[in-house]
This record gives sequence, structure tokens and C-alpha cells, in this order.
Amino acid sequence: EQVDLIIQSPLDTSIEAPPLLLPQKHYCDITGLEAPYTDPATKLRYHDKSIYELIKGLSASSVKEYLAGL
Repeated sequence: EQVDLIIQSPLDTSIEAPPLLLPQKHYCDITGLEAPYTDPATKLRYHDKSIYELIKGLSASSVKEYLAGL
């Protein structure tokens, strides 16, 4: 009887669901917090004005490291 319950119970991979309607969240490349903004020059995502000021002072090599996830 217990075996029948296991076989008949749906698996996570077998349940069909519609696609998510919520937009994908983006996170700050510096802090890891939610990032509503993207710097157009570096393409780094940032959380607030203070992080944007920090991004403006980064060298090109530092920007590449952040974008590469190093």
C-alpha cells in the first residue's frame, strides 16, 4: 500500500506549470543586493547612488573582474 502511494504521487519534474509572470530579479554586482539600475558605460548592475559612485571610480580591469565574477 505504501509503495502504491509513492508511485502515484507526482514528482516535481512531472508537474506542468505556466511560466512565471514576475520579472526576473537582478542583483548588484558589488553588494549582492537587489539592483534596479545598470550603469550604461560598464554594464555593471548597482543597488544605489553610493555604489554607482564607486563604480564610476573603478578601473577597466576591475570592471572586467566584476563582470567575470572573480
